[in-house]
Amino acid sequence: MAARGLRIVNIVCPIVGFQMVTTNLFQCLGMVNKSIFLSLTRQLLFLVPLVYYLPALTGSETGVWYSFPISDALASVTTAVLAVGLLRKLGRLKDGDDPSILGSKI
Repeated sequence: MAARGLRIVNIVCPIVGFQMVTTNLFQCLGMVNKSIFLSLTRQLLFLVPLVYYLPALTGSETGVWYSFPISDALASVTTAVLAVGLLRKLGRLKDGDDPSILGSKI
């Protein structure tokens, strides 16, 4: 059972790195609120409800195992949406512009 569970949990492992690095990017740019939000999405906002509801929907412990990759995928999609918004703001920056338009608190 553990071997199967580990395979399920690690399905989206490659995209978790993207989520963590982008969260750190927001923190380094001084966008603390976005960074904290992204840090909480993976484990708290998505995982806790999924661990509670998916086993009830699937009728077995398989729902618990699938909660992990689903929460990672949802957190990565959320992170990608915020990252695209940041990239659009960066694209509008010109030489000499005030970088505070990015939304940082620095």
